[in-house]
Amino acid sequence: MDAVECYKCHNLGNFQYECPKWDKEANYVEVNEEYDMLLMSYVESHETKQIDAWFLDSGCSNHMRDNRGMFTKLDESFVHSVKLGNNSRMNVIRKGSIKLFLNGINHVVHEVYYVIELKNNLLSIRQLQERGLAILIQGGVCKIYHPIKSLII
Repeated sequence: MDAVECYKCHNLGNFQYECPKWDKEANYVEVNEEYDMLLMSYVESHETKQIDAWFLDSGCSNHMRDNRGMFTKLDESFVHSVKLGNNSRMNVIRKGSIKLFLNGINHVVHEVYYVIELKNNLLSIRQLQERGLAILIQGGVCKIYHPIKSLII
């Protein structure tokens, strides 16, 4: 798994939690409000429709979508709620699978929450990693790797 870059030492081949240089006692979070504006500007400047835009979110627990028509399968009995960073809650009224067509390839994303009040589509970095995928963001480019198929997105 040489394609994984450590966030601490920036060497390939290990995650930050495995890094010998990582201070295991510390848990640092840096907040910079400029990132939100830069990301939104990027989407607008590339004429991406908001319905098609997906944001990688390191803080959300699940993938989330607000458009029922994008789901290929829905669990009609699933009801839940999610707590946001400002301590408010949104209702999850279903969960299911969606298809993303990227670079000529269909990708199925499972366990996506259907949240009507959501303003942006979210891909949970944690949920991607739980499925064995590795995310590398470097030089303004995001790449997602599968352990067997290598680069997939």
